[in-house]
Amino acid sequence: MRNIFCKQAVAAAALSAAVFLAGCTGYGASPEAAGDRAGRLMERTMSLLEKEKPAYRTETEVLADGVAVPRLKAEAAGTSGSGPDTAPAPGDIVKLLREGGYTVKLTEEQGAAGVTVLTAEGQPEAWTAWNKREWKSRISAMEAGAAGIIEQRTARLSGTEAVRLRSELTDSLNLARSKMEGILGTLQAGGTVTVRLKGGAVRPDTVTVENKLQYTADGRERSETIRTVYQFGQAASGSP
Repeated sequence: MRNIFCKQAVAAAALSAAVFLAGCTGYGASPEAAGDRAGRLMERTMSLLEKEKPAYRTETEVLADGVAVPRLKAEAAGTSGSGPDTAPAPGDIVKLLREGGYTVKLTEEQGAAGVTVLTAEGQPEAWTAWNKREWKSRISAMEAGAAGIIEQRTARLSGTEAVRLRSELTDSLNLARSKMEGILGTLQAGGTVTVRLKGGAVRPDTVTVENKLQYTADGRERSETIRTVYQFGQAASGSP
């Protein structure tokens, strides 16, 4: 029982957020449209995601210190207005880029009928602040869920047995909270957003968000990448 909340904490923190959600403009502002093809295409894509809120499917995977964590790989479906628990909605990523600032560059272009790839990189301070807000939200959710579990586990017990079990579960919760708060205090983050446009289309084929975290846990420097691929169009509906 002692490991219940630790496992919940690791899974929640690893997926916080997350994320879905990558040249050549300064941080702190959106790129100028005039004469900047990459900037114009990126702005057009973000506006479409905000206004049309197209349906999408996501696939999220977590890399811990460069190694994939299979049990933290998830797939889900949604719209740009409300993302599944495993990944932020595309609209949230757009908001983060707009408010925090970003740089963008054209990383691949293969003619009008080919593929155009844009890579935007978010401002680290804004990305770190966003991740910390998500992390705090996960801690609060963990505590709320844990309170219910404690009540459920002890409801049918009485006397010293109930007191003992409540104490054990509370100790596990406090340990998980302490670890997560320790990570939160050292957390630094950055993010890239890669947009793939196919055949001159306005709507993106895929958007890949890499949420890159660095923090200290158990006295060790750790790194984590949460990679979320958003698939739009036929891929979103499962069509070939």
